[in-house]
Amino acid sequence: MTKFEKIFYIILSLLVTYAIYYLSNHYCQQLNYQKFFELFITTFSIIIGFLLTISTLLHSIRNEKIEFIRKSGGMKSLNSSLRNSIYLSFIAILFSIFSFLFEDFFNANQILIYPIIFLNILSFLISLNFMKIFLKIMSTE
Repeated sequence: MTKFEKIFYIILSLLVTYAIYYLSNHYCQQLNYQKFFELFITTFSIIIGFLLTISTLLHSIRNEKIEFIRKSGGMKSLNSSLRNSIYLSFIAILFSIFSFLFEDFFNANQILIYPIIFLNILSFLISLNFMKIFLKIMSTE
């Protein structure tokens, strides 16, 4: 992932998090973040399974694009992006679980919810980006 992509996803995650913050404070009485985190825990569990499957496929599949990536030295970057996606997904799940364990604390300090929302959105975008790259590699066009 290029530096521009990293910055783009961070800024996009910040904007979405700010939009959630703004909308929840101006149009809703209270943000129902528990449903949000439940959804992301389920989603990230599926994404992690898919990414781990991709990990095994990357080392076993032989096609022109994979061979080109290997010969050009891009496999290290591809593996790094995959690893980052998996780690970020695990971290997002852990923080979401902590929000359930310390629900009373987060209810008293609503502002602390938004960094976890930011992390979930960032992790989701980075994982989707890697899956998009992988699907382009695997396409036969």
